[in-house]
Amino acid sequence: MTTDADNTTISIVIPVYNEADILRDCLPALDQALAAEDIRHEYIFVDDGSTDNSWDILLDISRNRPDLTLISLSRRFGKDIAVFAGIGRAAGKAVVVIDADLQDPPAIIPGLLQKWRQGHDIVIGIRRRRRGENWIRRLAAKIFYKLIQTISDCDLPPDSGDLCLLDRRAVDVILQFTERTRYFKGLINWIGFRRGFVEYTREKRKGGKSKWSYMQLTAFAIDAITSYSRLPLRIWTLAGISAAAIGFCYGVYVFVYTIVFGGRVPGYASMVMLILFLGGIQLISIGVISEYIGHLFLEVKNRPLFVIREIKAPDEKNKAE
Repeated sequence: MTTDADNTTISIVIPVYNEADILRDCLPALDQALAAEDIRHEYIFVDDGSTDNSWDILLDISRNRPDLTLISLSRRFGKDIAVFAGIGRAAGKAVVVIDADLQDPPAIIPGLLQKWRQGHDIVIGIRRRRRGENWIRRLAAKIFYKLIQTISDCDLPPDSGDLCLLDRRAVDVILQFTERTRYFKGLINWIGFRRGFVEYTREKRKGGKSKWSYMQLTAFAIDAITSYSRLPLRIWTLAGISAAAIGFCYGVYVFVYTIVFGGRVPGYASMVMLILFLGGIQLISIGVISEYIGHLFLEVKNRPLFVIREIKAPDEKNKAE
């Protein structure tokens, strides 16, 4: 790894979705964080199909900053996909990923660079505190990290966010991935390499509002879990075996009771409850299987990961792809 600051370039990738209220504060904050660093850098803003005037603001900012690279996706493909769109354009020997909403403070970037210079290929920001988040979100996040740590082969550090630095070696590896469902935090921890960690306090939003509803967070968690673990499938396989064994034992009981005592076996209400319970188990198991089939469905279509509407880069004229 090259650590000579005079000859090193880093790329800063900033995904954007409906951040018009904060965008004009984002770039000065980044500039201030890097002012003391003797290092060349580039900024890559990726507009993930914003429905407000975020793209117009980025274009306006770029008129006085020709060093910016702006990428506009044709629609909203998701934050993780937008990150990959930016990483694919990054030319730096290291790539920093940071949100535009300033909840992850740009002031942490020098700490990431310091760990990188010490030889870490991946440096991950760890949220020591989460300001501005209610207890429900904090509890849900804690449960999610604990769950994915337990059931998957992905060593995902608790309270890690998307704020991270990737060495060029790590970037080249993750750009080889072809899967459609991408969980960025999972991928950068799955590939291995030497990891470093920097703790920070996640701040309140300085403008706008969160783009993640509880329903979206739940769907995101399901995608993450099913992308990195087959345990849910195995759980329902074991549940099916257990239910079959219980049913067999109950069948033997009914047979013996009828032969010995004759007549009908009491327990109509319990039978109804058992049928409803097993029916629920079957529907849940079908739902779990459907999640994995859904992943296969997306993979076999082999569509492009994203579509770029427009690119504005320092070394080329605007173009559509």
